[in-house]
Amino acid sequence: MNMSCREVLIHDRRTIKSYWEQIIERHCQIAENEDARMKNSALSKLRGEWITKLESRTKHLKSFNEDLLKKKSVAQMTSSVG
Repeated sequence: MNMSCREVLIHDRRTIKSYWEQIIERHCQIAENEDARMKNSALSKLRGEWITKLESRTKHLKSFNEDLLKKKSVAQMTSSVG
């Protein structure tokens, strides 16, 4: 009887190990598929394009404001001199 308990424990241990190995394998496959899907997604390309557009817009607005401030300071200097 003692021998059959060991066989049952070994069988259960193998079954449990096999079960968890299958779960881990499925999880790894799902993670790999998700990574591949994200790499092939157009979303990252669109985000990059939007970032470029926003950076360009910010740069343009900054230079516009700097030019405006220069014109104001030149106008104030000429009005105070004249």
